Amino acid sequence: MDNFPLVTIITPTYKGSETLFGAISSILIQTYTSIEYILIDDGTKGFNKELVENFIEKNKRDNLVKYCVLVNKRNIGTVKTFNNALKISSGEYIFNLADDDEFYDENVLFDWVNEFIKTGESIITGNRIVYDNSLLNVITKEPNDLDKEFIKNSSPEDLFEKMAGYNMVFGCSTARKKSLLDSVDGFDERYRIIEDYPSNLRFLRMGIRIHYFDRDVVKYRLGGISFSERVDNRYFRESDKIFKNEIAPYVKNKVSAKEKYKDWSNKVRYLNRKKELETLFSKYPNNKMARFFIYLGYSFRHPLHVMKRYIDDPAIIFKKLR
Repeated sequence: MDNFPLVTIITPTYKGSETLFGAISSILIQTYTSIEYILIDDGTKGFNKELVENFIEKNKRDNLVKYCVLVNKRNIGTVKTFNNALKISSGEYIFNLADDDEFYDENVLFDWVNEFIKTGESIITGNRIVYDNSLLNVITKEPNDLDKEFIKNSSPEDLFEKMAGYNMVFGCSTARKKSLLDSVDGFDERYRIIEDYPSNLRFLRMGIRIHYFDRDVVKYRLGGISFSERVDNRYFRESDKIFKNEIAPYVKNKVSAKEKYKDWSNKVRYLNRKKELETLFSKYPNNKMARFFIYLGYSFRHPLHVMKRYIDDPAIIFKKLR
């Protein structure tokens, strides 16, 4: 690339102290030559702004053209926080890096921007590699092969129909032109914690293509802050609201879309409760009595989940109590 347009990386953070510096480090090692970095804390009690600024100052290189660390006076949610950063951003392309994720390697931004310039696209999505909470063990790669091919070969209209039940274009692995985001006043603030899915659906309805870039771009921490605290009742209420506002009025086959959405919702609830139980058990690896009472209490809170697991594997209770 002869010209290196300024790019902006935005990190909305909330209670992310344990993982935040890993995210920042993955930005500071980038080989891309013109970076603006905006980090906004969403009202974390005791957030140490000076510590973060000192870390950036100590480790930055000449390619970090400018940066700022901001703190919301109160918690306003991911969507408004991201939009506040977007309003003061200067980059031609906008990248979102959560406080518990990391760029996949030091050349991600260089390759990603090159893909923007080469294709002229406004939205480019790549692969997220899903890791466990330690960011050491790979769990899976997303989007899966079928979804990948659909994104690559579908018109915006067809991709909208496909995404009417679940999102396959993830915020952590998707970048957009700032001019496109500015044209719709950023992300939709009717939603508090989910910014990517409504935005994807809106742009597809506008006929804007989402380009697939076959490149691993981010290490996504499953079980990290952005996952464990967002997948709760608020998350599902907001997901229901998105379906009602962004999908139901526009999708061709409402019955099929509703069934796909229900299947996705049930799957996520199941996986979330499974992780909750495994997390509780991990605190008492050798205490059978504690594990018994944990399982008993969990059974009263989530009887349907326990019943499903028992039907799938009748010996599950004995395995868990070992």
